[in-house]
Formats: sequence, C-alpha cells, structure tokens
Amino acid sequence: MAEYVCELPVEGMASFMSGGELIPVHERIVRCGDCKHYHASIHGCDEFGDEWRNEYANVEPDGFCMWGERKVMDA
Repeated sequence: MAEYVCELPVEGMASFMSGGELIPVHERIVRCGDCKHYHASIHGCDEFGDEWRNEYANVEPDGFCMWGERKVMDA
C-alpha cells in the first residue's frame, strides 16, 4: 500500500492561498531504504552529507524526508 503526505487546512492558512481557496497537496512518500541517496552498508544518506569527506547523514531505512527520490530499478 502506498503512503502519501497530505497537506491539511490549518487555521489562518487560507489567507496565504490565492483567492482564499486551499488546494490539497498529495505526494508519495519515499522511504530512505527505497531512496537513491541511501547507502545500506553505512545506513547513510549522501544527500545530506559531505561525500568528499565520506561523511553521510545517519538515517534509518524506514525514515523519510521531503527530498527522497525513488531508486530507478533496472529492467
């Protein structure tokens, strides 16, 4: 089952939307373990680390962030 992030109306938020109308945003969650930036051998993410120094952000496979990009699987 796919997981999605949904933007819900928040009090006072309508004033920031054009015409006062809220438009829901739905984005599919990409778990760290399925992300192209995740390295299972070190439980690290190269998107938030310093590759030149071999320093990676420590992340868990079931975590997620807004910059996740699904790995492209070879056919």
